[in-house]
Amino acid sequence: MKNPALLFILLPALAFMFTSCAATEPVQSTIFNFEYDGESYQIVGYQATSDDAEGINDFVKRENGYIIFWYRDINQDGYLNAEILNGIGLERANQIYLAGIGAALELGKLRDREYERKYDLEIGYVEYQVISLSVNAPDTYNLFIIRDRKDNVAYTIRDMGRNGILDDPIVDAAIKSTYQQWYDIVLEEGVYNGRINFDGQKYLVERKPNQLAAAD
Repeated sequence: MKNPALLFILLPALAFMFTSCAATEPVQSTIFNFEYDGESYQIVGYQATSDDAEGINDFVKRENGYIIFWYRDINQDGYLNAEILNGIGLERANQIYLAGIGAALELGKLRDREYERKYDLEIGYVEYQVISLSVNAPDTYNLFIIRDRKDNVAYTIRDMGRNGILDDPIVDAAIKSTYQQWYDIVLEEGVYNGRINFDGQKYLVERKPNQLAAAD
């Protein structure tokens, strides 16, 4: 498994929502069991509590029916955000979690998720996306996705706080520096096209017009 700081995972879409989701109440939707370095782990997916809420995935290790550690991906974007119980450190936990997501993908246990606030831009053979997540929470951020169709790889980097700076703590500085100029271009284009709002401090991807109409 490559270091998660590099994050060039061969995924067709970075929407890590497990299949067989339930409806209405926030009930457990699926449990995916996998092994990594000889140890057993679980990823548990939960349905969002309402139409405008974000679902969650829990990453858990159990032994003899007891939870050894427990982490949470609060919006199913493929990153663990919070340590719920005990812990092995977010970097190590994310490494194993990403391996589990890869295993689920290979088995067809993942499906694409439609994000509410997403801006797409294509330049040459590279596709860029900016997704605003947890917009009403203190730990809000933008997810910047770069998909190189020529090499069939994808990078994901977070802009913590949505201030226009790629400052993801688990991504190498060289990777962030390489893609910052492209992030700047995509943000500028998004603002120009009226799809990204900048209030002087934060960049927020707006909903698409058809989403706004459906919400009215």
